[in-house]
Amino acid sequence: MASTFSPLLFFLPLLFLDPLFCKANLHHSKTFLRSSLISQPLTNATILPTLFFEVTKPINVPTTTPCTLSVLQHDFGFTYGKPPVLANYSFPSDCPYQEFSKIVLEWNATCKGRQFDRIFGVWLSGVELLRSCTAEPRATGIIWSVKKDITRNLGSGFASKADLIIPFSRDLPLNDGLWYEIENSTDVIVKEFEIPQNVYRAVLEVYVSFHENDEFWYGNLPNEYIAANNITGFAGNGPFREVVVSLDDEVVGAIWPFTVVYTGGINPLLWRPISGIGSFDLPTYDIEISPFLGSLLDGKKHKLSFGVTNALNVWYIDANLHLWLDSNSAKTEGKLLQHKVAPLAVSSVLDFKGLNGTFVTNTSRFVSSTGWVKSTYGTVTTESIQDLRYSNSMLMGRDGNLQIVNQTIHFEDSVYAKLPASNVESKKSLKRFHLYLYTDDVDQGNGTLSMVVNVTLGFNEKKFKDADARSPSSSLRNLQKGKGVIVIKDNLVVSGVGSTQQSYNYDSSKFCYSRNISSSNYTILHDEVRNTCNKRAKSHFGYGLSRRWSFPARRAFLTSHNLFFLILFYFFFYFSCSACGSLGVQSSSLTVQLGFHSNENNNFLGAFVSSPKRTKIKKFSIACSSTTTAARGEPVSRPPAWMMRQAGRYMSVYRKLAEKHPSFRERSETTDLIVEISLQPWEAFRPDGVIIFSDILTPLPAFGVLFDIEEVRGPVIQSPICSEDCLKALHPIDLEKLHFVGDSLKILRQEVGDHAAVLGFVGAPWTIATYIVEGGTTRTYTTVKSMCHTAPNLLRALLSHLTKAISEYIIYQVESGAHCIQIFDSWGGQLPPDMWEQWSKPYITEIVSMVQNKCPKIPLVLYINGNGGLLERMKGTGVDVIGLDWTVDMADGRKRLGNDICVQGIVDPAYLFSPLPAVTEEIQRFFTSIELCV
Repeated sequence: MASTFSPLLFFLPLLFLDPLFCKANLHHSKTFLRSSLISQPLTNATILPTLFFEVTKPINVPTTTPCTLSVLQHDFGFTYGKPPVLANYSFPSDCPYQEFSKIVLEWNATCKGRQFDRIFGVWLSGVELLRSCTAEPRATGIIWSVKKDITRNLGSGFASKADLIIPFSRDLPLNDGLWYEIENSTDVIVKEFEIPQNVYRAVLEVYVSFHENDEFWYGNLPNEYIAANNITGFAGNGPFREVVVSLDDEVVGAIWPFTVVYTGGINPLLWRPISGIGSFDLPTYDIEISPFLGSLLDGKKHKLSFGVTNALNVWYIDANLHLWLDSNSAKTEGKLLQHKVAPLAVSSVLDFKGLNGTFVTNTSRFVSSTGWVKSTYGTVTTESIQDLRYSNSMLMGRDGNLQIVNQTIHFEDSVYAKLPASNVESKKSLKRFHLYLYTDDVDQGNGTLSMVVNVTLGFNEKKFKDADARSPSSSLRNLQKGKGVIVIKDNLVVSGVGSTQQSYNYDSSKFCYSRNISSSNYTILHDEVRNTCNKRAKSHFGYGLSRRWSFPARRAFLTSHNLFFLILFYFFFYFSCSACGSLGVQSSSLTVQLGFHSNENNNFLGAFVSSPKRTKIKKFSIACSSTTTAARGEPVSRPPAWMMRQAGRYMSVYRKLAEKHPSFRERSETTDLIVEISLQPWEAFRPDGVIIFSDILTPLPAFGVLFDIEEVRGPVIQSPICSEDCLKALHPIDLEKLHFVGDSLKILRQEVGDHAAVLGFVGAPWTIATYIVEGGTTRTYTTVKSMCHTAPNLLRALLSHLTKAISEYIIYQVESGAHCIQIFDSWGGQLPPDMWEQWSKPYITEIVSMVQNKCPKIPLVLYINGNGGLLERMKGTGVDVIGLDWTVDMADGRKRLGNDICVQGIVDPAYLFSPLPAVTEEIQRFFTSIELCV
């Protein structure tokens, strides 16, 4: 059937994003550093064209020879504002196959000269297949390529590929792309549609991109700040954006997009030749709308609408509605059972004076829908859940010329389907998008500006074939860091340097792929590729058998008449793009081809040169005062800072997670939960240390002491040790029982890279013994203190056993990835100094000796509550750092301890209940009161 049609191929040079010029003495990158900021062209014509690329995993295709069809080859120039390019398309009749398991779109382009980045799209009959950004060339030319799997396999659902796709895009003729434009926060795009009456599943795939005033929306300034300072030419409405999708005026889902940086954004030199994450293949977002089919199967027209919260000009949005049809019936039926949309929760704190200040924005969104559909396959009840969280902190300094943005988005999607056989199939996606941006502008006079830029982009996603599983079926960790300095004159980069490092790690049950690469000013400095899994690390994912949603057998391949998702509309193959247009351009060209693959297997194509050079991981260090050398590392420019109880109930995101997992031991003994909770404060505040979420009692069962944690009483030891017979229950520590600690530390090291230290901790023998002897918490410690006199040999035996077990536990944490270990002798301060010397200090000293013998470069910190009377004695244990509590003045502590040991200080946590100015004043006083150990 397909061969009887002659579709058109469509290409459109598009969208010159005009720069916005700022005249206020304020940070410029939001409006000045735009796509127009391109370096001066080089004149050395002997340089070969440079290959530009986005780092991503190879597409998994069969090993058979593909059937390749060239659908467009076109040379063009000066095409801005011109109509799209169309080309005829028909199904390749000479292909040896008529069924395909994989369809790959490949885009190749060459261009040269001074040109601006453009956004472009590829459409087939109005269905968008690719949205991308063109590369910015150099005078001698560049080559860039994009490959995308357009088979649109949604996973192991009751049917993996849709039977029909309805496009939600604009119609030709146009001098633009087929996307809709959202120009402000009140702008809503509405389109009517009607679906066949035999649909049993529906998924909306949404394409989103942001430009002009909202290209850098994550750094947009609050309107109050702009108005108070009477400044113009700067994008406002604050840093939060949300794409809202509604069906018949009812919100059915939301999209909080990844912060794609286009090839000319922030500092153009950063993206040459390594393009920003998502810039060559912008991510799409799925919303499960199957629960609403009961309302849509009435044979009437319905309205789908899109809006963007706080939007400024301009957002480009369109969507593809994927529909699964019951081929055995002309009509299905359904009903919406439940639909909950929690109001958008927004909290904003603005604290500024003049052009300097800080802004903190936190938001959350929750959408839940449940409905059933009855077809010949049975009745399926589908529940769709979206849980989104957002945090953005922004600092403006140096009279507006310095800006620091730290933003994290959590994007959780879950779908549960209850099938006729009463079994439930489900899937879940956990996305975490991180952005850190540091820009500092210096006006050098004569229309010249220098700009220092540091940027970090993180795209992490875990996919679960079972939404309730603890371990994902696949995991992506994609981290990109760029830094550079540029000098700008007359809107052009006249000099500068930009360097980029990227770590891409993909793990799944089918294959693993990683690539570590770095570049500087067009030159690749290091490139290392691996396509094998690390067996030790792989255990975290716990791959298991995935069940299939059980329905009658359906065709698994695309046939000639249903190529490209059985689109039954126009059969036009659309391309819209703005590659390399205008501004004195020499001719540019591109080629587009499709590869059709049959007989899918687990092999994949793609090879890269592997360099033996390894990038060293920076070590965390705690440096002492200027009169001494660093303790276990190099000196740092400022004191590292973190909170001692960093994760916990003060964070709403933790409380929400605790509602789902009410058992503290579950939260502290499940790898995925440990990692998630440990990262919560780091993602929100970016402290210098990430503390593993655990407890000092966690290792007890591993050497024979069982305990529970009750909501009211706290920890309860099942069999307190009160006699020598009780000691027989103890055994050497079994570290295999603590695998969740080791696994979590390994993952945390990978997650934070060299941005923070991973901190482990243990309880000191005396403190652990108080719990084991007393049977839990106590205020008087009478039993254990009495044992010092009534059964000293028993207590010494217990403390000796704990000493060996804790030493091995520390070494295990270090070998698993901890940079530093803190020893908590929480209840050591309950002992008089002479008793502490006898019953606690010797055992801590032995631990320090054993650990330093095995791990000589790992700093050890000792902290005791109420340690004012023990400081000098604590120093004698041999630890590297003494932790003071807030009852000890830092100056006094330093004077008593001398300058040959590091001091870790603490601000009274009660200040957190004070107004922000009081907190700021106390922290400043704290750091200026003494020449600190940093």
